[in-house]
Amino acid sequence: MAKSLVDKYEQILAQDPASTAFVELAKALIDKDDHARAIDVCRQGLAHHPQSVVARVLWGKALINLGRPAEAMGQFDHAIAIDRENPHAYNLISEVLLHKRLYRSALPLLRKAVVLQPNDGRLRSWLEQTQAALNGGPA
Repeated sequence: MAKSLVDKYEQILAQDPASTAFVELAKALIDKDDHARAIDVCRQGLAHHPQSVVARVLWGKALINLGRPAEAMGQFDHAIAIDRENPHAYNLISEVLLHKRLYRSALPLLRKAVVLQPNDGRLRSWLEQTQAALNGGPA
């Protein structure tokens, strides 16, 4: 019987607790709706990789899925603080917020993302759609 992704990443981390595979494990746990465990994995991984933007974003995503958006925004703030000019952080956070229809929270992040990547049509589209949703138009 084939091992699940969770099992594979857990095995990698058991052999090397400092492995960056914790990010993939956290993603797999979120996909399985095991958000509390994903948070623990991110917390442990950040002990070894404190500059991981993706880990902070995943931690925030898990918190949003648990109905704790204020705490999630704290993790997103940490992610952005790691590198204020990192377009990847803004993209990831915006995507999470838009997926949860948290348009008001996503808007300033999208604006910054578009400034950092002015030629990214996908971001520009997200920004326009978010502004329309906040102005009563279609989401």
